[in-house]
Amino acid sequence: MKILPSGLACSFLAAACALPSPPGERMTGEAFMAAARGNTMDGHGEGGAVFQTYVAPDLQQRGTALVPGAPETRFSGVIRAADHGFCSQSPQLRNGAERCFEVWREGATYRTVWNGRVWTTMVIRPGNPFGL
Repeated sequence: MKILPSGLACSFLAAACALPSPPGERMTGEAFMAAARGNTMDGHGEGGAVFQTYVAPDLQQRGTALVPGAPETRFSGVIRAADHGFCSQSPQLRNGAERCFEVWREGATYRTVWNGRVWTTMVIRPGNPFGL
C-alpha cells in the first residue's frame, strides 16, 4: 500500500480531513446582524490583515483594511444576513465580488469562516469609535 502525503490524502478523503469547527456557537444571520448593526467590527485576518468596519443602521458599511506590504484600503459597500452569518460586497474589495461568511461566536470573540477555514477573528465595538 502506497502512503500519500497528508495534503494529497486529504484531497481524496475530504470528509476525513475536514477542518474542525471554530470554538463557540454558529450564529444565524439575523443574530449576527443584530450584533453588528450600528457597531464596528474590529479585527485581524488572513495574512496579518487588520480591519475596522462600521455597519450603519441601514447596513451600509465603511471601513479600512491594512494588509502587510500594501497601502491602507478604505472601502464602502453593503452587508446582508446570510443563513449562518453575513455577506459583504464592496467595489474596493475583491473586484466588487460579494463574499459570504459563516460566523461563530465565543463570548465577545467572533470568527468568520470562509471556504472551510477561519478567515477573520474580531470583536464588535459599540458605535463608530474609529470615525469611519
